[in-house]
Amino acid sequence: MPEFLTTSVNVMLPDLHATKKEEVIKKLCDKALENGYVDKLFYDDLIAREKEFPTGLDTSIPMAISHVGTHCLKSFLALATLQEPVEFENMDGSEKKVFAGMVFVFGIVRPEEQVVVLRKLSGMFQEPEYLERIMKSKTPDALLAVMSEFLGDMLCVE
Repeated sequence: MPEFLTTSVNVMLPDLHATKKEEVIKKLCDKALENGYVDKLFYDDLIAREKEFPTGLDTSIPMAISHVGTHCLKSFLALATLQEPVEFENMDGSEKKVFAGMVFVFGIVRPEEQVVVLRKLSGMFQEPEYLERIMKSKTPDALLAVMSEFLGDMLCVE
């Protein structure tokens, strides 16, 4: 079991207005930086990784799950739901674009634990009712409640 993924209402951004993936990722990374989860170079590494290893997922509600282990001070999870979907490259390597309605950003202090976290999150991604509940959450508290319910003891709420 990996260490806890720290989160708080401060890194839950419902109904975010953004027009491109870099903007969404930047807003989530800025919140992670403000909360002491990452250092200022985290965003640059995340964007570089996103270019090499795209994170768009064509699930029942398309999403992206950007993650990296470098410049992470505390393992964490941040989430934004978007007013309008933004374009991401597809994780499967196909030419098909993913127009994500929600974007997860997480960082892991011990990168070897990334697979465990991705496996747990992928379970949620296969349950359309959770994805619908995330998209319908209009406050940071509501978003956090859905994530806490699904991730349980993997999530440490500050």
